[in-house]
Amino acid sequence: MFGRYVNASPPQCRGTTRLRAFSLSLTAVSLCLLTCLPASGWSQTYPVRPIRLVVTAAPGGGDDFQGRLVAQGLSELLGQQCLVDNRPGGGAMIGREFVARALPDGYTILLAGGAMGAIPALRPAAKLDVLRDFTPLSQISSYPLVLVVHPSVPAKSVKELIALGRARQGKLTYGSSGVGQMPNLSMELFKSMAKIDILHVPYKGSAPAYTELMSGSVDLLFSVVASAMPQIRNEKVRPLGVTTAKRATILPDTPTITESGLPGYEMPSWMGVYGPPGMPREIVSRLNSSLHKIMAMPDNIKRMQHMGLEPETNSPEQMAERLRQDVGRLGKIIKDAGIKIE
Repeated sequence: MFGRYVNASPPQCRGTTRLRAFSLSLTAVSLCLLTCLPASGWSQTYPVRPIRLVVTAAPGGGDDFQGRLVAQGLSELLGQQCLVDNRPGGGAMIGREFVARALPDGYTILLAGGAMGAIPALRPAAKLDVLRDFTPLSQISSYPLVLVVHPSVPAKSVKELIALGRARQGKLTYGSSGVGQMPNLSMELFKSMAKIDILHVPYKGSAPAYTELMSGSVDLLFSVVASAMPQIRNEKVRPLGVTTAKRATILPDTPTITESGLPGYEMPSWMGVYGPPGMPREIVSRLNSSLHKIMAMPDNIKRMQHMGLEPETNSPEQMAERLRQDVGRLGKIIKDAGIKIE
């Protein structure tokens, strides 16, 4: 008898064990049912808790500025706090991959720039598919880059720079914030169209690239307008042209690159907000509507234009199409220039 009691629970204990097993099974079933609820169930009371907006850049830059403007607006319009979560590193892939794996419930969203379209060509081994692994919510801005040169460069226009580059093939140098970033791709398109060779010197961010430009270690670079303005005003760099089809509001006296000597050149940059794949249509619509309202606020328009940005929104379908076009356009630039991440 003693042996049987060692290897088997007394009757009362066996009943308790069965009850616990039943409770655990019931809990598991309940969790499964909650997980399997239709996506529309999430949207009925959305949002009921804070929203995380992932920004793939460090605090203090232009991306962070736009992220905080969006987060403030969403907090006011949706009645729940929207928190900026800065996740720089890995060529912006850390933040992108984090959002792509998140639940599609609208509580984790991503602020990302036009360089998203470069991922397939630049990182062919990446598991991230930008056309499949994100839900476009809305574009929020478009903006030019500005081509600036060190004052020692004897070129007062794009036309003169092209002539100088052809006379000094391979001897001019340009800095960038990194391989595959929009300043790098903008210059590679410029070189291809102008038929000149300029040596690329990549840096880990725009700040060190600017330091080297102002010291004369590199001759020129493409820059976000907001970053260039202090140096332009202090005449430490000379602006030659902007990459958009129209002049920048904040730089009305600086021509477009097409006007300044390279007809047909256009390389606009833009920023948008994405969610994980499979987001409910109701949540997508609510966030899209909120982003449109935020970017139409007069104070926000002034703040954006002061930073060299133009508020611009669209539908999720239009944003998806723009991303699809960028994949092809940027992919061709990368392939033609032989750009690779080491």
